[in-house]
Amino acid sequence: MPAVAFSVLLLMVFASFQPVQGDDLHPPQNLTFVSKDYSLFVKWFPPDGSPPGMSYTVLWMDLFDLQWEEVQHCRNITETICNITCVFQEPSNRYWVKVEAQSRTWAGFISSVPETIDYILQVQLAPPVLKVKYTRNILDVNVSFTYPSCMKDVFQDLTYDLEIWRVGFRNLVTILENNHKPSVEVPATEWPDEEHCLRARTSFFRNGDRKRSNFSEPLCLLLHEEARKWEIVAFPLLAILVIGGVVMLFFCYKQMIKQAEMPSVLDFSKYQPPKNLLEFDEENLTISDIFILGQKNTPAHLLTLSAHSLFEEAKRRRLAACNDIRALFYSRMDDHGGFFWTLREDVPF
Repeated sequence: MPAVAFSVLLLMVFASFQPVQGDDLHPPQNLTFVSKDYSLFVKWFPPDGSPPGMSYTVLWMDLFDLQWEEVQHCRNITETICNITCVFQEPSNRYWVKVEAQSRTWAGFISSVPETIDYILQVQLAPPVLKVKYTRNILDVNVSFTYPSCMKDVFQDLTYDLEIWRVGFRNLVTILENNHKPSVEVPATEWPDEEHCLRARTSFFRNGDRKRSNFSEPLCLLLHEEARKWEIVAFPLLAILVIGGVVMLFFCYKQMIKQAEMPSVLDFSKYQPPKNLLEFDEENLTISDIFILGQKNTPAHLLTLSAHSLFEEAKRRRLAACNDIRALFYSRMDDHGGFFWTLREDVPF
């Protein structure tokens, strides 16, 4: 900027904080900028010997606009601090900031000495938020940042450094630097079954400079503890499932057997045979005379027989009858060489 223009700018800036009225008013003192967790504040002290009922208005100006703008949420306030995080349109630029003081008992206002501010250089980063889940010997680490939504375009490329160490030992187990992934999986299979801790810090690179936040509070957990708890629960649960499966298979098998049974008409399991197939009264069981051709008559008296003897007698008589019938015929040869049976001529009738 030319020397003349710069001189005019300084005259405008310093002339703007001269009192309009009320020469007894004193300007706010010791303007300072304080930053924490991506937020930027301006603080000041009340003027010495200020009358009661003082109020303040914070103003800002771009170095190239040469026009003061009020911070709307810090207009006529009684506090001596103002959040100016989302005030500037271009956070990477440099701005002037001043504070005007006025009193209800005095007319007019008086301005403090303007101070320059560069948000990117003066902002303090917040450490990232860690969420850790440990399953199957793997640490699943989720990392998120808590910057204001108005600074999304500025901080969308933030990275982080992650450190993991074993409690009681100085050597770090794992170090990840300038990582931009929102989640990372860290294998922990070979790590001992002891307590390990994690911490991370935010890293921001802009205009050739790198800014880093403080480390987050350590987040500690006992590795493999969840695996042991799972084993304690898994074995009884597995036993219950196996027993339940066996019972269900047995029940299903019985149902299938019932469905495959024979029809009721073929089911003789309930059949009771009679105790006595045949009952004979030996005293009343008799056999009368049987006339067989070629045999003398049976004696006239009646024979009393048992069931077995009756069966044997009938069998013997059938055989004798067949022999007697065969004795009535004899075989002869015809003219053609065949045989035929002829009744004997000497058979008496």
